[in-house]
Amino acid sequence: MHFFEKIKLVIKSPSKFYKNISHERGFRTPFVYYALLSIVFAIGNLASEIVYPSVPLALLASIYPWLLYLLAPVGWVFSLVASFAIAAIFHVFVYMLGGKQGYSQTYKSYVYGTTPHLLLGWVPFVGTLTGLYSMFYLFPKGLSIQQKMSMGRAVAVVVISLVIFVALILAV
Repeated sequence: MHFFEKIKLVIKSPSKFYKNISHERGFRTPFVYYALLSIVFAIGNLASEIVYPSVPLALLASIYPWLLYLLAPVGWVFSLVASFAIAAIFHVFVYMLGGKQGYSQTYKSYVYGTTPHLLLGWVPFVGTLTGLYSMFYLFPKGLSIQQKMSMGRAVAVVVISLVIFVALILAV
């Protein structure tokens, strides 16, 4: 399946998409997919910050205007590394809730589940909607198929992970 076919199918028919990619092994294919889509997100984010700068970035950009252009590629590289770490954290809960198909299946589910958010997440307000859709539907849908677990357990993986993450942030 080609790059643009994947984008179309993961958005249009997620169940069919996740069943079709069950044969993918390893990390190369989903990583390249994520890397390419996250370039769209990085460029969109840069454009969004130029048009509607956030307060911290606006202050920094007023002192160091070149900094805004440096943050896009640095953020892109960080997101590539973070994709593995985020999937690993989710995988701990996948394993605890019965998913036994391995970390690569969790990584695939996470990466492909972020498709709408990476495409449109930089658009103000739309980003919130695509983030919620990606995190609470597409990612769990991928987990349920790739990890052979119920959709309820897959959603529980996301909810438990996020509750613990928020609790840790609030505790600090």
